[in-house]
Amino acid sequence: MQFLLGRGRLSGEDRLTIDRIVSRRFSSAALYARIRLEFEQNLESGKLAKALEWHDSPLGKRITGLELASLMLDGGQLPDFEKDRPSERRLDLIRRLDAGGGASDTAVDVTMAIVRNLTRAFQPALPAVARLSPGQLEQELTQVRNLTLERIRRACLLSMLTAYRDLTDQEMEQYIRFVESEGGQWYMSMMNGTLLIAVDAAAEATATELAAAVPQLVGDLR
Repeated sequence: MQFLLGRGRLSGEDRLTIDRIVSRRFSSAALYARIRLEFEQNLESGKLAKALEWHDSPLGKRITGLELASLMLDGGQLPDFEKDRPSERRLDLIRRLDAGGGASDTAVDVTMAIVRNLTRAFQPALPAVARLSPGQLEQELTQVRNLTLERIRRACLLSMLTAYRDLTDQEMEQYIRFVESEGGQWYMSMMNGTLLIAVDAAAEATATELAAAVPQLVGDLR
């Protein structure tokens, strides 16, 4: 969206090229295929059985439904947490769920995988004085990650407060017990890890194609 709506330097043809490349590389089918491949290669049947048992439970199915439904909300439907502030207990439960499930950290890692691949791909197109060594690039990216983490963490917490607002604290505690269990930790780690691998691969391929097809994007990546 930043590339497509940014600074007006892109032609209509450039925008279509970007959309075509990104849509193909980041299609749900492409990401899911890579996630499934990575998941199958690291399968632990006993721990998977525990995760499936949870997801097949009435509460597990309900939570999955709430998570899917929350993706369909628009800004006008979000609860007003300024007027109806969650209790400290609720906030603690949400923070515990985020920590146990690794939601914020994974969101940051996914974001940085995209930024890292784009930046690397366009480095050769930069003027020599503007290029970064591998060490300088990693230092810059580390600073960006640290600055981004708290912002993304707040967004994740708000998202979870919205998604789970119809759950009681007791139901939240049941969910957290699964997430913090041996099977839950294995499942969350696997899902987060395989998602990151899939996005990193998609981002690398996307960045390589974009650098060749739309080199003028370098101005938006400096």
